[in-house]
Amino acid sequence: PRATWEFTRGFAAAQRGDPATARAALAEFERARTHLVAEIARAAEPDPGGAEYEKRLGVLGLELRAAVRLAEPPADSDAAIALLRRGTAIEDSMAFAFGPPDVDLPSHELLGGLLLARKRFAEAAHELETALRRTPGRVSVKRALQRAQRGPQCSSPPCCWPACCRRPAAPGPARSLRRSARTRTW
Repeated sequence: PRATWEFTRGFAAAQRGDPATARAALAEFERARTHLVAEIARAAEPDPGGAEYEKRLGVLGLELRAAVRLAEPPADSDAAIALLRRGTAIEDSMAFAFGPPDVDLPSHELLGGLLLARKRFAEAAHELETALRRTPGRVSVKRALQRAQRGPQCSSPPCCWPACCRRPAAPGPARSLRRSARTRTW
């Protein structure tokens, strides 16, 4: 739980352009990861789920490092893409027995969004198609794939990776729904 919390805190900080908080969360994530891996190793009987959990932590760590690379000026998208490619390789090696691997942010989806933001449409389409095969029905992935397939002609927002674009969210239904949800009493 601590590792997931730090991943979420760091990723959110990177997306809002706060590299200092993102780096601090990454350091805490790595400490929690080291502790968890040691706990798994100390287990009296090896658990196959432990190995999968270690892989999950590996994917999350690479995704968080990529987000930090993009949040720090100047953003290093090539390094972030390389980190995410390593994350997709680990995620692809995870067991798929009862559905997709338990990774908070599917790495193919994340990599596809970053490639889309960098206008690398063919690569983005490939990653997003892979994401849809692994997690069918995800509307955000379908929309991103449509943008990638349209390529430079697309007039939609550039991507699903806000840290790349640094564009403020446009006011609209989603923002007004969030605002009304905060003020609503149940």
